[in-house]
Amino acid sequence: MMTLQDDRLSEVSLTRSALGSCQGYNPEFYAKAMSDLRLKATTKAMNELKEKLKTETLALPSPEVHPPDHEPVAPPHIKGRPTLNQIKYRVAWVCGVSIEEIESIRRNKNIVNARHMYAYLARKYTSHSFPQIGKTLGGRDHSTIIHAATAWPKRKTKLRAGK
Repeated sequence: MMTLQDDRLSEVSLTRSALGSCQGYNPEFYAKAMSDLRLKATTKAMNELKEKLKTETLALPSPEVHPPDHEPVAPPHIKGRPTLNQIKYRVAWVCGVSIEEIESIRRNKNIVNARHMYAYLARKYTSHSFPQIGKTLGGRDHSTIIHAATAWPKRKTKLRAGK
């Protein structure tokens, strides 16, 4: 099953105009151009999804759906303690970035937000230490993880306020 993002990526074609005038093959330029095109496609898909969510209302189930003697079962991802990889996967999905981007050295705002969210949730929901969490984020120092985990609540309120 193709996702919305895969559909967008398949629409992007690499032409001379998309990559500029290429005289010879430069792998760094090609990788950067591909990264930029993926980011553009992902951003466009996320904006369309946000607009769609704004216009549609979510239907909540009525209390009559579950009989009184039957309790709803929690989704499988909520049971037990999450692993660092599960948290990283969820954060990447929610923020619309790849796991590789979270582990990378890039400092784009959306990637930094995802990284801070991951550090905060990893510290909150697992018993891993700051150095262990730092290793899963591309070998970052424990002090970087401490900063990210403490800065995320402030960052989250700013994002929600639209600043």
